[in-house]
Amino acid sequence: MKESITIIAMFMAISFAMAYALECKPSVKGATWDLTPLSTNTLSVSGGDIECTYNKEEKNYNYAFNPCGVATVASTCKTSDHCPLDGTIKTAAVIQMEGTECCVAGSTAAASMNPVDNTDRSKGVQVIFKGGRQCQHPTPTPRQTTINIMCDTRAKDPRYASPTEPSHCHYEITMYSIYGCPTECPIEKTSGFVCGGHGICRTDSVVDAVRCFCDDGYSGADCSTKGGTSQPGYGGIIAILVILFLLMIGMGGVIFYLAKQMLAFKKDNDMYMSLRDNEGGKDNF
Repeated sequence: MKESITIIAMFMAISFAMAYALECKPSVKGATWDLTPLSTNTLSVSGGDIECTYNKEEKNYNYAFNPCGVATVASTCKTSDHCPLDGTIKTAAVIQMEGTECCVAGSTAAASMNPVDNTDRSKGVQVIFKGGRQCQHPTPTPRQTTINIMCDTRAKDPRYASPTEPSHCHYEITMYSIYGCPTECPIEKTSGFVCGGHGICRTDSVVDAVRCFCDDGYSGADCSTKGGTSQPGYGGIIAILVILFLLMIGMGGVIFYLAKQMLAFKKDNDMYMSLRDNEGGKDNF
């Protein structure tokens, strides 16, 4: 009986973890991100007074968060009437902390991911966590946090900007990391930099996908090969331009031939009419 209860408990724990596991490899056309390395530890950032908050100067807040998983609750957190440490804390992706009070500011149960910029998917990925604990002023509003993970080809350790509050109880955290770059711009193993530290990660409009644009003297998918060039997208442009140029030459030749034929026809017609006029004149004598 005891073994059965243990097995059931283990099954429930696994099921719970699976229920709130996030997709750490979001993908859109031409771009895929792998946030798995950012999920191994809970990240943190601090910020003081935040703009657009209700009628008070806020104290310094700490934000503990996990971009694609559950954030670890600090041992200093204690339950309060405003933010009780109930079941919601077990699904918290973002925790807003002030002293011993810890409020869920976004839940893994209400998460979504999309590019920071749909027109240039190389800029990074945005993770939105809704379903946080309600703010009590001025209108009860569930907390929500947007995490912008920006592509920085050299930021092996994440860098952070100060958290902001664009609207009431909606927070925004911006970080810069190599993991904000789509995997189509590979991380070169030796240096640990995206595009090997010898290029930039951008969206190639020709092939409608993200890739490395290597510096002069470097080539390859991760710009790690010395020599050569890495402009495969422009090869297609050149080929198209050559074809268009040949078509224009061909069309010009056809037009010239038709114009020449029409001119010859006009000359023949004029000569024919002249002969007819001369013959008509002779008949009148």
